[in-house]
Amino acid sequence: MGKSKNRKSFNPPLTTVFPLFLCALFLLLASLEYSRLRDTMSVIAASLPVLLADDFQDRASGPDSISRDEEMRNRRLMNGIKEKFRLKWVYTLVEEEGVYFFSAPSVSEEEARERDRWYYLPYENIPEAFDRAFREQRRTFSLYRDDWGRTFSVILPLISPGGRPYLSCVDISLGQLLKWGFLNRIIEFFLILIMGAAIEVYLILMKGKNEELSPIRHEVLTHKRELERVLYERNQEIKERAEKYARLNMRLLAALETSNLTLVIINLEDMSLRQETPFTYEGEEPEKIEGTISFEAFFLEFIHPSGHHLIKDTLHEFKYEGIDEKTLELRMFHEGRWLWFRFYCRRNSADSHEMVVLGQMIHQEKTRSEELYRKANYDALTHMVNRHYCYSYLEDALEQKRKRDFPMALAFIDADGLKIVNDTLGHKQGDRYLLDTVAIINRAIRDDDILGRIGGDEFLLICPQTSEEDFAVLVQRIDEEIEKFNAVSGLAYQISFSMGFVEVTGQEDKTVDELMEMADARMYENKSLKKQRGGGVSLRT
Repeated sequence: MGKSKNRKSFNPPLTTVFPLFLCALFLLLASLEYSRLRDTMSVIAASLPVLLADDFQDRASGPDSISRDEEMRNRRLMNGIKEKFRLKWVYTLVEEEGVYFFSAPSVSEEEARERDRWYYLPYENIPEAFDRAFREQRRTFSLYRDDWGRTFSVILPLISPGGRPYLSCVDISLGQLLKWGFLNRIIEFFLILIMGAAIEVYLILMKGKNEELSPIRHEVLTHKRELERVLYERNQEIKERAEKYARLNMRLLAALETSNLTLVIINLEDMSLRQETPFTYEGEEPEKIEGTISFEAFFLEFIHPSGHHLIKDTLHEFKYEGIDEKTLELRMFHEGRWLWFRFYCRRNSADSHEMVVLGQMIHQEKTRSEELYRKANYDALTHMVNRHYCYSYLEDALEQKRKRDFPMALAFIDADGLKIVNDTLGHKQGDRYLLDTVAIINRAIRDDDILGRIGGDEFLLICPQTSEEDFAVLVQRIDEEIEKFNAVSGLAYQISFSMGFVEVTGQEDKTVDELMEMADARMYENKSLKKQRGGGVSLRT
């Protein structure tokens, strides 16, 4: 019988496999730590605009466009972020004709002593990665050396509410990388390396003594399996931490020192809503919706109907058109009141099927803004629009008429005898005279016509889509309303006013002031004719 051949399996020596294992382990630890660093710096960069005024980047257009007080406030906020996360710099950059300027940078004490103002300071010799990120509108990571040393940067391109692109940047020096956890990883690696080296030396010394080394080899394999188990548990812990950072990346915005922010997560697939932080109202306890609810049920109950189409359009854009961020201003219902909120919507970087919504209550701001608008555009006595509004409307209308001709008329109206009423009956009766005049005209004009008070006893009537014949019919209605009022008012005076009519044609290239002068002149002609005839309102064109 022939002898059976001994079959030998290939078992690479531990001295060959172990260095490769150590290298792979180091690369894994370094990769996980680098990924965590990038995600954390990206979230910080995304949060910087929340610290600044909404229109700050739109106003950052020159060295003197931002006050020193606002610069100092922004500097304190940026320095707080830099110190809290132990960063080298945090800042935003704006671009003007190919040159990049610091708009809201952090500034150290040494830099503050070097110069008073850092706002709108040009970034000279800017690395090419910044310009590429701005042009391509894509988040960029860059390791470079410039005048301030060797730096690792996260460069995040953003768009301001006014549509202006800018960069939000976070820098960390190579020395500071150790403070982010790389030192722990390196110590772990070298401890494992020392252990491996000791095992290697031991195996080399014991080479050739297989029988004697068999128990030791078994022990080494046991230690290896234990080490693999420890490494597996460590990797699972790192994975869980990475998932936790991904879930919490946008919550960092709410963790900033802001008193009235709320965080909501919307799932774009099943249209469910999960509230992470409570809604906060002025002077009231925070209110939170527990668990996950249908988004449709939420906005039908809490969002004002005027905002429903805005929400539907935004969800469609995020789900089907691929947009990543948008800002909305909507009203929410709370205990019988509609309160204004501003919502910052952004796609979740950890889960593209989720939309992260950061809400801020702006009811006081909105109310003040509306009040300022009323004071700027409406007359306090008659509640009609004022001269500023009328002139702005006419300028826009004339611009539209040059592009697309349509009939339009305007009339300059003067309340006759107001001075006599004020002098003889008092200013209270004079105010009533003006209010009665407004009421008479409003009953005669159409919904699309605009009546404004532009002076003490002077009014302007703007009638779009109105020809000379149409205006003659309008004047007749006004005469009838005057006769009705004077017949039944029982007042000590008779309401009367004079009008000067101007028809605006598309061929005329006249300014608002020129049209007003024409209407004013014709009003005085009408007033003279009335004095001669002793009649009511008449028309002269």
